[in-house]
Amino acid sequence: MLLEEKFAYIASYLAGEFNQSEVVAFEDWLASDPAHVQLLNEAEVLWKSPLDIPEANSEAAWEKVKLEIKPKVKLLPRLLRAAMIIVLIGLAIGAFKNFNQSPKEAMVIYQSTGIDTLHVLLQDSSRVVLAPNSQLEVKYPWTIKRGMTLSGSAFFEVERDKNRPFEIATNKGIFEVLGTSFFVQTKDAPNQNLLSVKTGRVKFVNNDLEQVEVVKGFAIKNEKAIAVNEIILLDQTDSFWLHKKLFYSNERVSQIVEDLEKLYRTKILTEDAAILNCRFSGKFNNNSLNEIIEIIAFALDLEIENIGQNQFSLKGSGC
Repeated sequence: MLLEEKFAYIASYLAGEFNQSEVVAFEDWLASDPAHVQLLNEAEVLWKSPLDIPEANSEAAWEKVKLEIKPKVKLLPRLLRAAMIIVLIGLAIGAFKNFNQSPKEAMVIYQSTGIDTLHVLLQDSSRVVLAPNSQLEVKYPWTIKRGMTLSGSAFFEVERDKNRPFEIATNKGIFEVLGTSFFVQTKDAPNQNLLSVKTGRVKFVNNDLEQVEVVKGFAIKNEKAIAVNEIILLDQTDSFWLHKKLFYSNERVSQIVEDLEKLYRTKILTEDAAILNCRFSGKFNNNSLNEIIEIIAFALDLEIENIGQNQFSLKGSGC
């Protein structure tokens, strides 16, 4: 499929003109090649973000499309809309490439909101998962380095490129890698890791120009290297949005209730305060709130009462 045909295919999808079977086929096409996902990401960003494209050029391009339509052939409205989108996407991509060729930096902004994560595929096939309420500003062109700015939290899987380091600027300092996977948390909060490295190594330079290299299985907290469990971070709730896992070993119910209220935006009451001093051990992997509460209640011989929307009460004599 030629590049123009790919853009036309994406344009039809963005226009919302596909039926259910066509959507399934389009998703299969996306999954067949990471480059297809990249094209869709760029097209969506350009479609949602206004670019400074001269009006005359847009009109001229659309007039050319209309002239190429034979008068005797009736063009369906859905095709007219798709054709318009193709023209605008083509102009926008052309403008974006011109920005890339300019010595001035262009910026693409990815932003997650609410409780939803955002998966981003960058131009070099590196992958980023933004935590809720986080923002990533990617600076182009990528010539000497792959630069960006992070506000909030994100997990990175970086494609190796020894000629262009991957650099993330934050309010805490700068992270630089060649190719690795790691988690960054820039928000100020007690007992949280600033950086946790899953694979490879990451260099961190703080705002006082002090630097440290962190390798697999280690993290920085207060800008000092400390050992961490590779699966569970020191504060596992900070990265729950990414792996949806919780692990408790002889933990007080009071701490578990605090975690669940934070993660699921719920309210959990106890009929007897003694319940909060009970201890629980167990693992949860992508479980719903109801499932977690039911497992804890069963283990501690408690009863559950639903007292309102997303509110629960644990009843019993405690442990």
